[in-house]
This record gives sequence, C-alpha cells and structure tokens, in this order.
Amino acid sequence: MIKTENLTYQYPDGTKALKNVSVDGDRGNCIALIGENGAGKSTLMSALIGLIKPSEGGVFFKGEPLSYKKKDLYAFRKYIGLVIQESDKQVFYSGIYDDIAFALRNLGMDADEIDNRVKAAMKDTGITDIAERPVHYLSYGQKKRVAMAGVLAMKPGIILMDEPTLGLDPKSKAGVKNIIREALENGIKIILSSHDMDFIYEFCDYTYVLHHGQVLCEGETTLVFKNKEALETASLEEATMTRLERSLGIKGFRSIAALEAAVENQRKEVLANETGSSRN
Repeated sequence: MIKTENLTYQYPDGTKALKNVSVDGDRGNCIALIGENGAGKSTLMSALIGLIKPSEGGVFFKGEPLSYKKKDLYAFRKYIGLVIQESDKQVFYSGIYDDIAFALRNLGMDADEIDNRVKAAMKDTGITDIAERPVHYLSYGQKKRVAMAGVLAMKPGIILMDEPTLGLDPKSKAGVKNIIREALENGIKIILSSHDMDFIYEFCDYTYVLHHGQVLCEGETTLVFKNKEALETASLEEATMTRLERSLGIKGFRSIAALEAAVENQRKEVLANETGSSRN
C-alpha cells in the first residue's frame, strides 16, 4: 500500500540522510524501523508521510508515485497519520476535545460525526476520564495518548509512530501498548521506530535495520533479532526474549508477559493434577 523505492534524501548542506532506501509497508501489519541515532529513521518517517520530497527515488502509495501537490497531499493524509516523538509539539489546543477534533473540523465534517469520532478516540486511548483537564496539566504519557487519539479520530489506514514508548512510565507504556494492539486488531497498519527492542520484538512482525541512512538488513522480526552482527553494527541491544532463547532454550514467546502467563498456566495445571490425585 505504501512503500519507497531507492529513496535518497539529501540535506541542503550536502549530507545524505537516506541512501537508496527501499521499504515495503505490505511486508507486515506492524513494521519496525530500528537503528542507532542518526540512522535516518525519523527522516524516513517524514518522507513516508510526504513532509519532505526525496532527492532521488520515490514514495509510492497504492502503486502510484506520491504527488506533492497540496490538494493531493491533503487527500493522502486523510489515510495516513503520524504520531511524532515529542507529543508537546503535536498537541496544540488547551482543551483535549478541541485538540482531537481539530483535523476533523478542518475537513468540514458534520458536528455529530466529529463528536462521535472524538468520544470514540478518547475511549480507545483511555483518556475519557481526563477529558475536562487542561492540556498543560497532563503528564507526558497522557499527552502522548491525546496525540494518538487525534490520529485515531481520523480513522486512518496507516499510522506512523516515532518512538511511541520513549520516556513513559510502566503504566503509560502499558496504555500505549493497548492502543497499538487495538489498532492492529481493527485492521490499521502501523509503521514505527523505536529503540525499545523488547517492545519491537513483541509487536512487530517485520523489521528494517537502518545504518548510516541505508537498509543494513530486513526480514521477519524473530529472524532479524537473531542477527547479532547486524544489531551490533547498528549499536542495538538484543531483545530480552532472544537472550533467554539463546541462553536457556526458551522458545516461542514474544514477551516476558507471555512467558509469565505460560508459566502460571503450567503451575495451575500441575496444582490441579496434584489436587485431583490426592482426592483419588
């Protein structure tokens, strides 16, 4: 649906932030862009949503080259949303409702439809209870969820997320995970960048590793995360579950929570069997 082909982007000073980068949004439902700082992840995100125009190569949407005419970009961005790393820069209004409704009102949408979408987005992101609170009183994690609500209210087919869990406490991080999980269940494709390897391993089915503006390697996430050489080259840590698989032989789990649930279920089964045996 969205992809790049041999995309190169050069800054005015001559620095090439991206070099012949080809990524395909149809490779998975949740796609990761990972790499060290300065690898080109955020620049690639900007190119994917049409904020910057490639120096060479291109971005393709539904098989057609992306048009950079104002009206065409306007239509394109009804389908694709972006949640940036700095949520403070994405939340503009002092009131949560008005901030979420901003883009919908710009589209000239009916007031009742706007109200339904805003309330649904607040419910989906768990911010209904704080709807009346001024934005400047919100925590970093709450502002992140407001930003996500604003994107979800547009009902996009694709959401780009730049470091969605960065700087979040465990509770806020769990909330963002739930938002992403529900979006995927509702058929929304997600392309995200993150340094949180455990998060990537849990959610993403396909991963691109960027290094010095180029694709160093790509593939199914479980396979890419076994490529220690590529991860070390890109200055990335292994995921906890890949370390456990290598050191303890624990396989088939994408997160600590999934492993804990399996252990607990096994414990209950053993306890039930022991109770049944004692009764006999």
